[in-house]
Amino acid sequence: MKGGSVTDIVMNHRTAVVTGAGNGLGRAYALALAERGAAVVVNDLGASTTDEGADRAPADEVVEEIRRSGGRAVASYESVATVDGARAVVQQALDTFGSVDILVNNAGNRRPSPFAVMSEDDLRAVLDTHLVGSYFVTQAAFGHMKERNFGRVIFVSSNTAAFGGTGLSNYATAKAGVLGLARAVALEGHEFGVIANTVMPMARTPRSQAAHGAIVGLSGSTTGQNATTDSVEGPPPLTTDEVAPLVVALSSDKWTGTGSVYSIGYGRIAEVFTAVTRGWYPSDPSSYGAQDVIDNLKAIRDRTEFGEPTSSPDERQLIAAFAPRSAGTAGGVKS
Repeated sequence: MKGGSVTDIVMNHRTAVVTGAGNGLGRAYALALAERGAAVVVNDLGASTTDEGADRAPADEVVEEIRRSGGRAVASYESVATVDGARAVVQQALDTFGSVDILVNNAGNRRPSPFAVMSEDDLRAVLDTHLVGSYFVTQAAFGHMKERNFGRVIFVSSNTAAFGGTGLSNYATAKAGVLGLARAVALEGHEFGVIANTVMPMARTPRSQAAHGAIVGLSGSTTGQNATTDSVEGPPPLTTDEVAPLVVALSSDKWTGTGSVYSIGYGRIAEVFTAVTRGWYPSDPSSYGAQDVIDNLKAIRDRTEFGEPTSSPDERQLIAAFAPRSAGTAGGVKS
C-alpha cells in the first residue's frame, strides 16, 4: 500500500469478507485489509471481464499473496448471485475465523447494451450480482454483527447510479438499488453498532476497461453523454491501490458515521448527498392544477433553501419545518 502508516489502524481482531476480491478493486481491498491484520475471506467466482465462465485461480492467488506476507486468508468461490451462495460466503468466514466483522460488497459484472434492446438475461444477471448479491450477503452477516454489537458494511455503488451513463441502464439500476439498500441497513443497524456506508469508486480496472470498450463500440462516441470514466479529459482515474485507503477507513473501529456515500476518483474524495428544496406550498392543496405546477416551477426548484433528510420520516419533518407559518412567513429551516 502506498502512503500512510500501516500501524495507525489495526484490525488483528477483525474478520473481513470481500466479495469480488480476485481482481481489480476487490483484490486491492482484500490486500489492504489483510495488511492491517484482518483475516480475509477472498470471495470470487472467477468470471471473465465479459462475465463468462468461472475460475478459482484469481481468489487462490490473492489468498496466497496474503499468506506469503504473513496474513490470514481463505478463498471462497461461491456466486453471490444466488441466495445459497451468498449465505455460504458468510458461513465460510464463521467456520474459518469465527466471526464476520467487516463486509465489502464489491462483487459485480457489466453487460453493456443500449436501453432499447437490453435483454432480460443481461438485466437480471447484473441485478442478481450487484443488488441481490449485496442484499443476501449483507443479510447473512447482519445477524452475527448485531450479536457482537459491531459491524462495518461497505457497499459499492457507482456515479452511474447517481448521475447516469450511456449503455449501462442495467448497471445503473442495480447500483441505484444498492444506494437504497445501504441506507436501509444503516438505519436498521445503527443501534446495534452496525455501520453501513457506500463508495462510488472511479478507477481503471480490467472490467472497467472492457466495459468502456463495449460502450464506445455501441455508441461510437467518447464525448458528451457517451463519455465514460476513461474518456474524460483531465487527471487519470485512480489506481485500485489508491482507492483502497477509503475502504480501510470505512471498515475501521475508528469510523462511526453511517449512511453516507463517498465518491472517490481523479485524486479527490467527496461526499455525495441527497437534498430536497424548500419547495412550493399551494395555498389550497385540494384545488391546485397542473398549470399551477408549471407556473411555480421556479419555486419548486429553487435551491436557496434545502434540507438533507436522513430517513423518510425525516423528510416529513422537513416539510413541516419549511411550511409557511402564515402568509409571507417562512418555516423553520434556513439556508
